[in-house]
Amino acid sequence: MTITPDTQVEALLEQHPETVRYFILNNVSPFSCAGAYPKTLGEMLTACGVDDVAEFIAGLNAVIHENTLPDNRGVFPTTE
Repeated sequence: MTITPDTQVEALLEQHPETVRYFILNNVSPFSCAGAYPKTLGEMLTACGVDDVAEFIAGLNAVIHENTLPDNRGVFPTTE
């Protein structure tokens, strides 16, 4: 799954719960800031006051596809 501004917030959180850590590290709550569902990620980030929505979404895609947090914030532990 590649995240875009049109991705539904609830679908993102359901399919990729590991992204919650990225939201929290960037001071964005995907739960309280999203408001009424359904809402797109772009709508939610704009409502939350995120300055660079494209950069935020690029970070989410890095979390999903590279299993890392941008800006050297660490690697997600894997479970086996």
